Amino acid sequence: MEPPSLPFFIPKVYEGLAKANGVARLTRMGLALEFELKDGFFGMLKSGVREVEIPIDDLAGLELRTGWFKTRLLIRTRRMVTVNKVPGSRGGAIELGVARQDRMLAQTLVSVLRLQLSERELEKLGRSAVGQ
Repeated sequence: MEPPSLPFFIPKVYEGLAKANGVARLTRMGLALEFELKDGFFGMLKSGVREVEIPIDDLAGLELRTGWFKTRLLIRTRRMVTVNKVPGSRGGAIELGVARQDRMLAQTLVSVLRLQLSERELEKLGRSAVGQ
């Protein structure tokens, strides 16, 4: 079974002049973000679909923040260049908005990615222990 895709949005791109909508999906290598930009006034001008791949080794942290009115997925990377093509990225971090009905899907995605990160760390520890 293929893991589900998580719809997301990035509000107030370019100081509110544009919006971004997309999907995040798990890949063998890590996390893929597909998105397109639309102008913030009429929604008529589109950028075309862009894709950014975030390798699992470049992920530094994931946090799902849920509140009464907003749900945000915060993704931190080890290198700024990994997410520099994602609108609104700052210092190697991006913030994705998630609709209320997709909260459980977002939690599942975060859980799976955290598990993959933990497995990577265990592999690294096992290799360093064998090398000693």
